[in-house]
Amino acid sequence: IENNANSKTLIYPNPFKDAINIEVETATVSSVVITDIIGKIVYQKVFNEKQFRVIGNHLKPGIYIVKITSNGNTSIARIVKQ
Repeated sequence: IENNANSKTLIYPNPFKDAINIEVETATVSSVVITDIIGKIVYQKVFNEKQFRVIGNHLKPGIYIVKITSNGNTSIARIVKQ
């Protein structure tokens, strides 16, 4: 995961089949945007918890980019849908 600060963000499992879990360091409002490899947004939601689950069973197998913005910090990760 690439972070622009020292914030801690966990995304697991990777690769995933049906859902991914996301954990952020602080319980502030977090924006989650998932795009496919060409940049099309396939999922977008705002959470107000430290841990949340993103159901991805509607996604086709492939590589996706997850961008999480929380407390002014942005984390970017590549995930693989099996």
